[in-house]
Amino acid sequence: MPFWAYRDGTDIVIFGQVRPGTGGHAVRIERQTAPGRWAPVATRPATATAGAETPELTTDAEGFFLRRATTAGQVRLRARWLRPKRTISTSTDLVVR
Repeated sequence: MPFWAYRDGTDIVIFGQVRPGTGGHAVRIERQTAPGRWAPVATRPATATAGAETPELTTDAEGFFLRRATTAGQVRLRARWLRPKRTISTSTDLVVR
């Protein structure tokens, strides 16, 4: 599962794709709160400079997502995907400074 993020001021820009990607898929961005513990991160569309942030997102028809999250300091993130057959996959986690 491709997953990438970078800091843009106080925001983090998050990009990823779930595959196979036909139709929208449910994805949640999570941050590590303690070793082995993950919590949802509220995000908004990447084109929005402000506005309502939600922990759940739906990919586009090809399985891509591009989001923003407002967070300060270093954070470890991952994407969590509820696959069509109700199994869960997670991306490799990454640290954003």
